[in-house]
Amino acid sequence: MARRRLGEGPKFGSEPEKGDYGPYRHRSGATLHRGEALRLLGEHKAYNVSARRKSSTQSARVPRREAPRAINGKCRHLTPEEITAKGDAFCAALPVPEGMTTIHDVVQGDVQVANKEFDDFII
Repeated sequence: MARRRLGEGPKFGSEPEKGDYGPYRHRSGATLHRGEALRLLGEHKAYNVSARRKSSTQSARVPRREAPRAINGKCRHLTPEEITAKGDAFCAALPVPEGMTTIHDVVQGDVQVANKEFDDFII
């Protein structure tokens, strides 16, 4: 059986990392990712979220409909100074806009979902 050569991606077996779209491992791009997160924060396209750890009893698995939202938007309107004053570590999130999202589905056709059903995205 002939070996298929990878044209793009991380090191795999004897294949070296190659391609124009790297870094291919998340940790390798930490500097790039941090820079982009800071850019989005500076442009007010993202916001800081307090990253306080939950207790083990709070982190038990519960069905999605019963679970509290992962990112509830409480930090959306806090200033960077207010986040820092809380003393918690923080991460950045992209706010989901208000309104509706239309998903084009081949089987069901256009499906509309209220954006409030989506959590803000952690970046």
